[in-house]
Amino acid sequence: TLLQAGKYQIIEKLGQGGFGIAYRAHHQSLKRDVCIKEFFYSDLCERAQNSLDVTIITKSVEKLSIVNSFKKKFTKEAQRLAKFQHPNIVQVTDTFEENNTAYFVMEYLQGGNLEDLLSREGTLSEHKTKELILPIIDALDAVHKTDLLHLDIKPANIMLRNTQTPVLIDFGISKYMEIAGGA
Repeated sequence: TLLQAGKYQIIEKLGQGGFGIAYRAHHQSLKRDVCIKEFFYSDLCERAQNSLDVTIITKSVEKLSIVNSFKKKFTKEAQRLAKFQHPNIVQVTDTFEENNTAYFVMEYLQGGNLEDLLSREGTLSEHKTKELILPIIDALDAVHKTDLLHLDIKPANIMLRNTQTPVLIDFGISKYMEIAGGA
């Protein structure tokens, strides 16, 4: 599957959540793998076999509005992430709309996630824990300085580069803090 007139070639599906599908793809001109996240609200979207187009499966104006609202939030997630130039926050490099949906492109992190590491190794040493958590605390400090709250910190949302450098991902439910106390 090709996206953006052949700029990206989808290689494999990495995972799917309630609002999106993540793929490993190859950036053809830069000759490197990337991660592409596609907006796909699984409750109200479908894709016909042998088609790239996403179809909203409702006639309800209210549900159409909900899907479009979530699609806008999806794009805002990419825009929020793109503002950060931090070694422990995933780097967003592109965003686009195609096939009746939205996409954003991020660096491809090959080292798995912290949840997988904990499943394989069990309890980590104090030293290893500090190596993984202190950089994430630094990343969260950078995020909080912009009044953004991640709101979904968990081992599955901490990816590892091949160097075992931890990287914070998935800002899908993040919110900006208001001084008055509400989100």
